[in-house]
Amino acid sequence: MKKIAFAGTDGRTMLSALIVSTAKSDEYPEEYQGVVVRGTPAMPRFAELMNWPIDFIPTASNSVEDYAGGLIQAIGDGKIDYVVPMPEALLFDGMVDMIEQAGHGGRVIGLSKAGAFIEGDKLKGKELCRTAGIPVADSWLEVDAKDYPTILSSCLNLIAAYGGAVLKYPYSAGGKGARIILNAWQIREVYDTLINDYRDAYRRLFGKKNRWPLLIESLMSGVEISFTILVDAGGNYQILPTAMDYPERFEGPASKDNPITGGVGAISPHPMETARLIQMAGETIAAPLIRTMKEMNILRPCILYPGCFVSLNSAKEPTRIRVSEINIRPGEPEAQPVARRIRNLGALVEATA
Repeated sequence: MKKIAFAGTDGRTMLSALIVSTAKSDEYPEEYQGVVVRGTPAMPRFAELMNWPIDFIPTASNSVEDYAGGLIQAIGDGKIDYVVPMPEALLFDGMVDMIEQAGHGGRVIGLSKAGAFIEGDKLKGKELCRTAGIPVADSWLEVDAKDYPTILSSCLNLIAAYGGAVLKYPYSAGGKGARIILNAWQIREVYDTLINDYRDAYRRLFGKKNRWPLLIESLMSGVEISFTILVDAGGNYQILPTAMDYPERFEGPASKDNPITGGVGAISPHPMETARLIQMAGETIAAPLIRTMKEMNILRPCILYPGCFVSLNSAKEPTRIRVSEINIRPGEPEAQPVARRIRNLGALVEATA
């Protein structure tokens, strides 16, 4: 029996392990054992109470070094066969590189530190999309976050041309770094809120005197849809069922008074999912992205998770798709309903590795 591990401490981690252990498939009759690496202190007891067939492997701490050390030992001891890191921070900090250096690179699904910029630096991610020919917001620019006059004029221009602007802290922000501006009155308040939230992070990265990169882009209209894409070392890929999360803190559209959170719930399939939409995502996003990653020598078995805006016609058929940002791990909470719909998750993970 192959043992598939998911490293992390959140709901998608435990649920994925449960699905690996319990889902049945007529096409893939092999049995798999789901494993949680680290988890939370309550998870083993909860799994025991629920009679869930999940194994747990602890780590000494939440550091990337202890995650890597625990995984290397577990792989060497035969306690796990493959592992999917769930938190993006583990990829940013080089956990995959550490496992590769220990000779177990074929057992882990995730990008190395060299490729983690795709999510970890949204400005470099935009440049990657430009190189690959992947459509993004119609207008975007990089500015110094301390240069408010330039930010003001840029936002006014984008509001006039596109009906809104989005300020984005371009580094890891747990899904909370985007701030929407819909009219001129909101610019200063939204800007001040973003700077207050990320001033310390900017100072850690760049100090007080250096430039603080900020991404400004035009507001994209359409339906928001994300795609989970499994990619193997050769560039073959599989797009999983879609999902839709509810990222706003309160009911209603996102605004300065209704900020975007890390996601408070999700459903699958997305109401607008069609075979044509999946095909469009493959042709417009997955194929050129993977090809460009291969050309940059950063492709390895991984999970890509692009968040997109889709335009539809009156027949609800997709006419245009644009990428907002690309993540490099399963979405949370979107991964939970997606996993629930998959009957062969263990086989998919094994095939990806």
